[in-house]
Amino acid sequence: MPANAKHGVEAVNLSGDITSSLEAVRLRKNGLKGIMIGRAAFNTPWVLADVDRTIFGRKNPLENKRELCEQYIDYCREVCEDEGQCSYIFQALTKPLTHLFHGERRSKKFKKILQEGQRRRNFDVAKVVEEALKVLPKEALEVTAEGKRPQFDSSQMSSLP
Repeated sequence: MPANAKHGVEAVNLSGDITSSLEAVRLRKNGLKGIMIGRAAFNTPWVLADVDRTIFGRKNPLENKRELCEQYIDYCREVCEDEGQCSYIFQALTKPLTHLFHGERRSKKFKKILQEGQRRRNFDVAKVVEEALKVLPKEALEVTAEGKRPQFDSSQMSSLP
C-alpha cells in the first residue's frame, strides 16, 4: 500500500517521454510525485544540467559544458591512476560523453575521435577527450545549463586550457 493511500491519495509516478527538467516541473505541479528522465538523459545528457535550478531551486553547479569537460577530464585522470588504462576503462569513461554534444556542429567528428582512441589502443582517456574537444566550435562548449548560447564568430574552435 503506498504511503499516501491511507489518506485516499496514491502517489503517481511517470516514466517515459520526459525530455527536460522544465517539463518535469510542470508535471510535478500537476500532481505527479515522481518523474524519471531516462532516454532523454542518455541521448542528450545535458538535459540534466539544469535540474538543480529548475527542480530543487538551487544554483547549478556548472556554468557550461566547458566546465563539465574540464572536471570530467580530471575525473578520468583520477580513475586511470587508480584503475589503470585499459580498453574497458576507456569505454566506460568515454561512453557518457558520446552524446554530450549531440546536434552540435562537428559532434560526429568529436565522437569519431573518441572511438578511434579505443581502436588505436590509446587508452589515455584524458588526452583523447582533450583531442576530441578541440574539433568542436567554441560555442558548443559555452552552452549554459539553462540552454543559453553565447555569440561567437562561427570560425572559432574550442581550446581547453
